[in-house]
Amino acid sequence: MHAYHITVQTEEDLRIRGGHTMTTQELYEQARERVQHTPELAPHEEFILADWPEGDDHWRWVIDAPVEEIASWVEAGTR
Repeated sequence: MHAYHITVQTEEDLRIRGGHTMTTQELYEQARERVQHTPELAPHEEFILADWPEGDDHWRWVIDAPVEEIASWVEAGTR
């Protein structure tokens, strides 16, 4: 038996920027910029910016999540 998590997205969840919904490329670029400019994350850029199956949700998470949360995820995933 599998458990499924269903997320209901609001307009805010869709990450509206500058009057338009951000494209995958824009989300990726913003996530990359954050990673490159965050000392705790920069050494793990390749891992964080890999092609994760969560797609845009992953980029939104990298943009918004606390640095400590991302660093903990990286540590768990690279053991």
